[in-house]
Amino acid sequence: MNFIDNLLHTRLAILTLSQAAGWITLISADESEMLAFVLPRTAPAAAVRLGCAIACHKHDEAVGAGNYHLFRLTTPVEEQLSRAIATAPLPLPHSGLDAAVTYLTNITEGMAIDEQPGPVRTGLYTDLTDNPMDTLICVAKHYLLAYQKGYQTYPYFL
Repeated sequence: MNFIDNLLHTRLAILTLSQAAGWITLISADESEMLAFVLPRTAPAAAVRLGCAIACHKHDEAVGAGNYHLFRLTTPVEEQLSRAIATAPLPLPHSGLDAAVTYLTNITEGMAIDEQPGPVRTGLYTDLTDNPMDTLICVAKHYLLAYQKGYQTYPYFL
């Protein structure tokens, strides 16, 4: 799997955790039905984009709109993610809560971090471009630990 695919899978897994923990409210079943009616061919992708936009807004409120985070990256990366969403078979295999936790546990195995509720500066944006998988794993570990310990976290980059 390339970095963009890993990034998409991680975003979706974290959206699943965020909704399960009550950190964000994604669309309901009724709203999903409405999307399917209005956008019959692209409803799953539209739901993912909407979920990411909701998470982006929540993170921007916590860390400031000028900072990068998992749901706000550079325009070229966001464009690649948008293309990946459009071509991915949605929902992805780990779209359920148990599968999302398993996926995040597997990719973050061996990563040690401190519990840090609230905004957490995880480095510079160049860390994401220089060592993308290591940085993505660190960010994923913050969310997984927050979910397991019952607090909210907002990893971000300067």
